[in-house]
Amino acid sequence: MNLLFTILFIAFCNLASAQDIFKPARIRKPILALVAKLPAYSDTAMTEYLENNYDTVFKKATDIELYELTNHPNPLVRRSSFYPLLQHHSPKVLDLLQKNANDTVQYFQVQNGCFMDKQTFLDELLFYLSPQSGWDRHFKMSEAQKQAVAVMRARRENVLQATLRTGYGFPRTLERDSTLYYINPIPIIDIKNITELDIYQANDSSYALLMKFDEQGRKIWAKATETHVGLHLAFVVDDIVLHTPRVARSVHNGIASLNRGIYSKQELEQVKRTLENEKTKCPMAKTLALTEIEAYYNKEIHKFLRNGDSLTPDALIDFSVKWFNEIKAKHVSTEKDKDKDMLLFQYGTYDWGDDKGKHFSFEIARQFVLDDSEEFFQLRFTLIYDPKDFTTCESDDMWNIDFDSMDQWIENIKKTCGYERAVSIPIKAYEIKLEQI
Repeated sequence: MNLLFTILFIAFCNLASAQDIFKPARIRKPILALVAKLPAYSDTAMTEYLENNYDTVFKKATDIELYELTNHPNPLVRRSSFYPLLQHHSPKVLDLLQKNANDTVQYFQVQNGCFMDKQTFLDELLFYLSPQSGWDRHFKMSEAQKQAVAVMRARRENVLQATLRTGYGFPRTLERDSTLYYINPIPIIDIKNITELDIYQANDSSYALLMKFDEQGRKIWAKATETHVGLHLAFVVDDIVLHTPRVARSVHNGIASLNRGIYSKQELEQVKRTLENEKTKCPMAKTLALTEIEAYYNKEIHKFLRNGDSLTPDALIDFSVKWFNEIKAKHVSTEKDKDKDMLLFQYGTYDWGDDKGKHFSFEIARQFVLDDSEEFFQLRFTLIYDPKDFTTCESDDMWNIDFDSMDQWIENIKKTCGYERAVSIPIKAYEIKLEQI
C-alpha cells in the first residue's frame, strides 16, 4: 500500500444529490439567502465556515427547514444542517438513516488550507447513531433501527477497510511520470509538524528541499518509516504527487527530503513558499464546545481502532497530549490561568456498582473550568483492565501542571507500577466520557 505523507491534500469529488430532491420552497427566504452565501465545500476554511455561517444560518432554521437542508446539493450544508438536528435530539435524525443512506460524497474539513479530516454524511450519521459516540442514548431507537445502524456500519467499514488495506485509495499519477499510485487519505505528517524548510544542492548538482519536523513529527516519522520499510510514501502538495520514495530504513532524526533530482531551484523555492504560506495560515489549535470535544475524541479513537491499531497506555498518553495541544475548549480561557485546562493521570482498582464491576482503571482525564460559572468538567479517557493483574499496584495520580514540562510528566507516568503492568496487558474495554464534577 502506498501511504500518504501529506502537506496539503484537497481532493475534488463530483457532487451527488441526496436521495430526496432539494425543495427550497419549504425554507424561509432569509434562511435561503444566508445559505446561498455559503462557500463551496472544496475550498472552505472550516473554522471560518463554522464561526461565520453555522451560528448565523443553521441555528436560525427550524427543524423542518434543517431537515430539508439535508437534501441540499452542497455536502457541507447537508452536514451542517444535520448537527443542529442532532443537538436538538430531533426524531428527524432517525429519518435521515433511510433518506441519506447513499450519501457517500466525500467532503473535506479544511482549516485555512490545511487538510484536517475526510468524512461523508453517511459516516457522520452512522457514527452519531452508534454506541461509540454516546449520542445514541438521546434517541429512542427501535431494535430494528439499532440493527440497521449496525449492519450499515459494518458494510461501510468493509468498504473503507478495502480502500485502505488493499491499496485502492485515491488514484494519483506521479508528476512528470506515468506511474499511478493509490494513496491512503489518512496523513502521516502535515504542515504543522514542519519547523524548517531549506533548499540545498546535492553532490550531483541537483537541488532538493529539506524538511525538519518538530518532536511530535519526528516520532511519527520514525514510526512510519520503521513500519513501512520497502513501501512507498507520497509527498503531496496542492493535490500533486511530487515524490514517492521507497523507504529503505527507519529515519529517527526528524528529517525528510524532496530529492527526486528533476526539480530546478526555482521550482523548489515555489514549493517552499507554498508550504510556508500554508503554515502561517494553519491554526495550531481548534476551538470546540465540550460535547464536541467528547465526540471528536470518540470518533478519532473509533477511526484508530478501525485501522487495525490497538489501544495501549502509550496510545492513551500520545492521544491525550496531542489533543490537549491541538484542541481548545470554548468558554475556557487559559491565557491567565493554566489551571482551567489540565491533564490528570490516575489509576486504581474500583467497583462503582455498574456493569463494569470490579476493574482496574488506567486513565487520563482532561479537566476544564468554565469561565463564568466556574463549573468543573472532566473528559475521562479510560482503559479498563482485569484487576487480578494489578493486585500489588496501589492507586496513584499526578497532574501535568505539577511538573516542569509535559515530557517530565509523561516520564513519571512511565515509572509507575500501573503503567509498567498495563503496557504488556491487553485492555478489556475503553471509555471516553464527559462528566461534571
